[in-house]
Amino acid sequence: MSTKMMFIKDVTSVIDSWKVRVIVEEKTQPRASSGGSIQYQRLVLADETGQKVVATIFGSDIGYFKDSFYLYNTYVVSNAKVKRCDPKYDKFNYPYQWTINLKTAHNAETEKCIAQSVLNLQFATIINLKEQIGNDNVVGMYFCIY
Repeated sequence: MSTKMMFIKDVTSVIDSWKVRVIVEEKTQPRASSGGSIQYQRLVLADETGQKVVATIFGSDIGYFKDSFYLYNTYVVSNAKVKRCDPKYDKFNYPYQWTINLKTAHNAETEKCIAQSVLNLQFATIINLKEQIGNDNVVGMYFCIY
């Protein structure tokens, strides 16, 4: 039986089998938890409606996925672990977070890619850079000096 394609907003912790086409909007470098005992890596994934979800990869699974989830590439993800997030971490009006682990299927999508226009990226100029540092909407900073 084939699993039906869904949108992020339709995926909840009570659904057993699902798949969603997403584009990788953000991928952080692996970092240690505040206690320093657990390493994690965060992803922000968006579907074609623009709905976003925070997905996290932990520990040794980070190495397994190091050649996956390239920035701005489209993937079909299925069966990540879905759990409710603390409301203070609900950045995208979606009360769940995903944990990507070895049981999570992920396939690069080359034919039905999500347009990058669904991403809400903001750029900071050098002039207003000081004000933008610490702004949650600024994903990364790149400099070109001519």
